[in-house]
Formats: sequence, C-alpha cells, structure tokens
Amino acid sequence: MNRKILAALTLLIAEGLIVAVMLLLPGEIPTEVRILDMVVLSLILWVFGFNFFSPLVSLDKKHPTEVGSMGVRWTGQILYFVLAVVFGIYCTKHAMEIAFHWQLIGQIAIFGLLLMFLFFSASASHMIKKVGEKEDQMMAGRQQMRTAVRQLLDEIAVSDNLPEYFKQNINDMDEKLRYIAPNNSEEAISYEKQFADIASRVLIAMNNFSMNEDAIQKDLKRMQLIISNRKNIHN
Repeated sequence: MNRKILAALTLLIAEGLIVAVMLLLPGEIPTEVRILDMVVLSLILWVFGFNFFSPLVSLDKKHPTEVGSMGVRWTGQILYFVLAVVFGIYCTKHAMEIAFHWQLIGQIAIFGLLLMFLFFSASASHMIKKVGEKEDQMMAGRQQMRTAVRQLLDEIAVSDNLPEYFKQNINDMDEKLRYIAPNNSEEAISYEKQFADIASRVLIAMNNFSMNEDAIQKDLKRMQLIISNRKNIHN
C-alpha cells in the first residue's frame, strides 16, 4: 500500500478515536468545552501527522532546506503540544470556573505561538535555499572555466604535433584555476564567461593549429590575463 495512503488512513483512524473518546469522556463537561478539546486534539494530530506525508529531510534535493528549519519547527510543535494539552486539561477540570471564551482565547493564543514558530521555520528554509543557490552560482562560473581547460587538455591528449609551449600554457592555466576562489560578482561572472568563450574558440582553432597559431597565441595571452584578473577579485 502507498505510504501516503497508509498515513492518511492511520490519521483518520486516530481522528475517529479522538472524537469517540471526547464524546464518551465521563463527567459533567459542557458541550462547547468538549468540542474545543476535540478541535485542539485534532489540530495536534494533524500538525504532527504532516510529517507522515513528507520525509524529514529531502535527500533528493541538492540543498535540503529541512535541515536548518527542522529544529525550529519541531520545537514549536512540541511546545504547542505541551501547552495546548496542559491548558486543555486544566480548563476541563475547572470548566465551571473558567468562562468558555477565556478557554477559547487561550487555545487560539497557543495556536498562534505555533504559527509563529512555523513562520520562523519557513523563513529559515527560504534563507537556506537562497544561500544554497548563491553558493551554486559562485561555484558554477569557476567550474565553467575549469571545464573549458579540461576540454583543451583532452584534445591535447589525442592530438599530435602540438607545440610544447601550447601544452605548457594549458597545463599552467589548469594549475592556476585550482586557486581561484568562488565569487558571484558581476565582474567575476563576466571574466568567467569570457574565458569559456575564448577557450571554445581555441578548441576549434586547434583543428588546424599551424594555420591558426598566431590567433591561438593571442587567445592564450588573453586567457592568462583573464585568470590573473579573475584571481584578484575578492568577495
């Protein structure tokens, strides 16, 4: 049976038990108090039951947002459970002494506290997502440069009669790129794109190296200059 269907059936059965217990609960408890307690217990059930429909941590995501927000959410849920149950039991025992509207206001205030924690949890998730996307963007440009150089190295590996200075230049670039720090500034992104474009041009020109040697030499100088400029950009 599908996990979500099984979870839904379990929660529905639990909901039925809550209704039955509250209706059959002995004692002279006013009807409106029974209904309020029933609603509160149902809210607690479905707040915690939500976890049955989704994994605690989405491992299929590159940046699981649940990791940073889980602590806030569970703190809020547990606090809500404790406060709502304790307050509900106290009010039920003193139903004749505490006006119903105060019981209702109290439960609404406790539920509002839960919503506040859920809001903070959602904010934490959003922040984690933004940080993850920023890190991906910072890494992508640098990786684009390294991929472009690796393509040149791969072509060198299968080509014959390439000048030694050319091989040395590409190997030198590959080594320098190891020490470039990630950066998502517009200037850094611009340099990274320029580098990848020039590297693609060199890759095509390598098919007829002797004819394109002058242009390749100029592009090698441009690539070295771009690496130097990109390396000097700091966050």
